[in-house]
Amino acid sequence: MATPKMKYVKQRYEAETPIEKLTPHPANPNQGDVGLLCELFDANGFAGAVMAQEGTGILIDGETRLNAAKAEGAKTIPVIWCDVDNDTRDRLLAEWNESTRRGVNDQQKLLALLSGLSSQPMGLTGTAFDGDDLDRLRAQLHAPLVIQDAPTGATYSETEQQLAERQQVNSSYRDRKDGGNLIEMILVFSTDERREVGELLDGARSARGFGDDWRASDIILQALRVFLAMAEGNVQQAEAILDAPVVGDAG
Repeated sequence: MATPKMKYVKQRYEAETPIEKLTPHPANPNQGDVGLLCELFDANGFAGAVMAQEGTGILIDGETRLNAAKAEGAKTIPVIWCDVDNDTRDRLLAEWNESTRRGVNDQQKLLALLSGLSSQPMGLTGTAFDGDDLDRLRAQLHAPLVIQDAPTGATYSETEQQLAERQQVNSSYRDRKDGGNLIEMILVFSTDERREVGELLDGARSARGFGDDWRASDIILQALRVFLAMAEGNVQQAEAILDAPVVGDAG
């Protein structure tokens, strides 16, 4: 039995089409978020193309992208011209709108994608997601929240570029901070004290058998609890704190 041939629409690509040649489809039911697309264009640039009917310039797909490009001041836009009759044009309009809506996310893959991007210098900028979305997804999938910690090795010294990159990474968590989920506490040390703090943190990780996944904030919080218990003469409580498993934001 012969394999049926794929049916292709006759089409061509034009990289720089003057925007005035394009006309929104009067029956297009989709109402897109122009503001969001403007933000994404600012972050990533315009990729791909809109789709329009050859001869009339009526859009088949991409009206929101066209409007966002106009708002950004674009004079031309990439277009895929489809040589189709009006009936096929309208069917393609319905097809592109609805087939996109029926797609669903694999939540685990989405979490992995967004978590990886959130650790990059741009954070979640240009993804259409923010820190709150990532937090909700983590909560839904019972995944731990991991905040990048500053390196604590006693011999570690950040260059200005490394410091700037780490600060940019952590700025992606601003939504969580603004939402009241996280609070920053800044501790100021001299150079010698900072070196000693690094040595003590490394020593604590080594003594407990933890690697870098045990955050500095977890170590400091546990140390303060032990200190208070010892200061109150409650040695048994201090020992119990030391023996308890560490459960922090790093999971």
